[in-house]
Amino acid sequence: MLAGHTGKLRQPWSDIRANTSVKEEVFQPFLLEHGNPKRPSGGRDILMKEALRQYDGILARCPELLQLQREMCAILSPPE
Repeated sequence: MLAGHTGKLRQPWSDIRANTSVKEEVFQPFLLEHGNPKRPSGGRDILMKEALRQYDGILARCPELLQLQREMCAILSPPE
């Protein structure tokens, strides 16, 4: 989800990718600042919908997701 909100992040994406405690050090503060504590799950649903509007950017920032998408498309493609 964070990959779809890079404009709101307080550190470069490369630093976030290298962080081994992203959930605690980046995601939780991000959720507190940009989420909605009155919604279930703190507003993660809205933040995720917003992030998905930047799907191409997410794929560019997360090569493992791009690879997963390619593999899924290959599996779901009709045989030739």
